Amino acid sequence: MFTVVFSRDRFRGYSVSELSDVLRKPPFLKKVGTALVALVRRNFEAQGNIGANGLIKWKPLSPATLEARWYKRNRKAGKGQSLKNKKGQLKKKAKKFLSEAKILMDSGIMRQSVSYEVAGDGLYLTSVEYAAYQHYGTDRIPPRPLFPTNENGLPSNVLETIQDAIYEELNAGK
Repeated sequence: MFTVVFSRDRFRGYSVSELSDVLRKPPFLKKVGTALVALVRRNFEAQGNIGANGLIKWKPLSPATLEARWYKRNRKAGKGQSLKNKKGQLKKKAKKFLSEAKILMDSGIMRQSVSYEVAGDGLYLTSVEYAAYQHYGTDRIPPRPLFPTNENGLPSNVLETIQDAIYEELNAGK
């Protein structure tokens, strides 16, 4: 769960009750959900958590994870599995593969599974079950926050999207 805080200046003249009602409306929640899913997908591309404090890069993959990915890819292709040549040096293809390996994007399933759900008067971001282990970390996996966090906040463009959606809902039908 995270909290969104923004200035009330744009909403002067509206009561707390009116603002509260908007925050529960499905059209508003859908706009916010769409913006947050887009942000999470940008986090995958940026390899970190984009927020009000800028980009906080995720910790790099461990050598064991990189090696496992290499063997998995080469086994599927029916190629030799060794990362190193006979002299013990990294093969050229292995160097290229290791330098281009994306954090949390082995198969792309987790990134593609990020979506939102409006239930009652709430908005829920969802993904595959193991996304929580990556987001919060475990004793063997460092935390790599893919969803927005209170520590990093939301980038200004997402806050503007939320404020615009509130304003549109307040003025719908007027």
